[in-house]
Amino acid sequence: RRCETGLTARCCAGKACGCGIGAGWLNANGAARVEFMVRLNPGMPALPLAKPASGGELSRIMLAIKSAASSTRETATLVFDEIDAGIGGETGAAVGAKLKSLASDSQIICITHLPQIACCADARFRVVKSSRGGETMTAVERLAGEGVVDELCRMMGSKPADSKARAPAAGLPMNADPQAKGATA
Repeated sequence: RRCETGLTARCCAGKACGCGIGAGWLNANGAARVEFMVRLNPGMPALPLAKPASGGELSRIMLAIKSAASSTRETATLVFDEIDAGIGGETGAAVGAKLKSLASDSQIICITHLPQIACCADARFRVVKSSRGGETMTAVERLAGEGVVDELCRMMGSKPADSKARAPAAGLPMNADPQAKGATA
């Protein structure tokens, strides 16, 4: 029940929705299989997570699950691979702020394509793939200063040399404050 309460608090942020865990197969040690149940909107019935959830809702729920799990035990590192799937705009900024908040207790590794999330990081890296002689190679580059703005421009679909694209990229709130207005995910 503590897990359900934690998930509901993290997923719903004051909205009339809810999360629950329904036991599936039971054995001598407890539940061998569980099913997450979610009510994503007021007035809707709770359904298995796999049925009603969109990509953005799945991202938000996964963030809530990992957040609830990390609050009950010491978790050194949490990895989020494309937590931004199906989200954007204000929701992306809220997820970024939530990740920033989680980073106060755990190391967060986040693979993202969303500038609203990337701007919340303390350290930023870019993964670059290239092909040479029939081989694909991957390199990881640490970004700093103008390199961060260049990459944010690319994430926004613009060329780094485009001055009109640089202004919004440079204007993103770097290391966004998790206490900022609307910072719930």
